[in-house]
Amino acid sequence: LGSEDYSIAEKQMRNVWGQIGNYFKEYDEHLLFEAMNEPRMFDSVYEWSGGTEGANKKLNYLNQLFVDIIREQGGNNKERYLFIPTYSGSNLLEAFESLVVPEDEHIIVSIHAYTPYNFAMVATETANWDKENPWDVSDVDMCMKRIRHFFTEKGISAVITEFGVMDKDNIDDRTAWTAYFMKKG
Repeated sequence: LGSEDYSIAEKQMRNVWGQIGNYFKEYDEHLLFEAMNEPRMFDSVYEWSGGTEGANKKLNYLNQLFVDIIREQGGNNKERYLFIPTYSGSNLLEAFESLVVPEDEHIIVSIHAYTPYNFAMVATETANWDKENPWDVSDVDMCMKRIRHFFTEKGISAVITEFGVMDKDNIDDRTAWTAYFMKKG
């Protein structure tokens, strides 16, 4: 997403999604498509952030292009539900604020939520999590609050398509986190 050149990405999107959309156009509503997985600026300081203005502009362009390409394939693609990602799949405020959801009744925003990140994804950080500790639950609570504010309260469907925590020999803490996360979602 870092390049200002849209032509390469557009060509790839048209080739890949044109073929997929055409091949599966008669499949029923049980088949969903997701535009991209974790689109981001690889190997940059912005890779796992909310992105830059330029990267988000390109992402919004590619998300709309994806929707247009699939809809052009006809058949059941005209009303197929399509997932569009935030920048890097992020649930950060910046990623939500910069996402432009295509105007289409069959769009679902795809979000990833490995939160709180130090507990969920950093092997050398804390293995402890407690639902009674406000510091532990605040990131999960904020993630869910943002999803409601930016999407569901506005009638935009959103799904957390990836979430979890890594094994740090902490089954009780991971189980408590999972129960809390699922209840909040």
